[in-house]
Amino acid sequence: MDFEYSQINFKGFEQIREQLKTITRYSNMETMFYRTNDYSHSKSVFYLLKETIPKIKKIYPKFNEEKALIMAAIHDDTEIIIGDFQAGNKAKLNKEQVLELETKELNAINEMSLKYPKTINGFNYEQLLLEIFHKNTIEANIVKYLDRFDAFGESCHEIFAGNICFATQVENEYGLIELPTPYYITRFNDYETNYPLISELIESNQIPFLKKYMDLKIINIVKNKKPHTKHSLSTNTNSLEYNFWKKVLIKHNFSEKLLNKVE
Repeated sequence: MDFEYSQINFKGFEQIREQLKTITRYSNMETMFYRTNDYSHSKSVFYLLKETIPKIKKIYPKFNEEKALIMAAIHDDTEIIIGDFQAGNKAKLNKEQVLELETKELNAINEMSLKYPKTINGFNYEQLLLEIFHKNTIEANIVKYLDRFDAFGESCHEIFAGNICFATQVENEYGLIELPTPYYITRFNDYETNYPLISELIESNQIPFLKKYMDLKIINIVKNKKPHTKHSLSTNTNSLEYNFWKKVLIKHNFSEKLLNKVE
């Protein structure tokens, strides 16, 4: 199946797509040269998944690619109600606070299931959102993995553009927040805890599903880089993961966004 983003029937969900465009990412960062929003991020996750489906199907022949691609496109829909709660902030929450946040998300899923159409491309909308929340299927695990991978790619894109904010820890009401890139690397490398249902895929060690992500020397990279150009965008770096991320997004017409410095 060659399922495209344009084949998702968003009739009745148009308002969500527009609202996602207003939710900017990495709010912890004072400056993000190429700041994205939830809409562009969801499309990125869709295309990252589309690109990796052949690798996934080799390990999981029954993988439901259409369902997973739709999940990728809607995985942040609840943020139009609860907002984009930063991953670094969430890592600082205690069990009670995590439970409170999870309850808000479940309430948002219930609210949206009552307000918007019951189905999207023949799949139950509420069940898709619940599956993403619980990460209780292979499809949901992979979507959540690629959700983080896109965030990792976004942070690398800033580092390789010389954005010092992505090399400087933020301290806020939650405490001293981990830098984005090492935050994601740590969680990818602890895949047995974070992505137990797709351990077999990760152990096949096919990019981006790698057994071990290598640490980046962030300070050294930032000091020697400048904002991206067409040349730098097409030039490989010493990060295989970032190179793959760039290659996929360039292939799917994201070059302008990757080069358009907005801050």
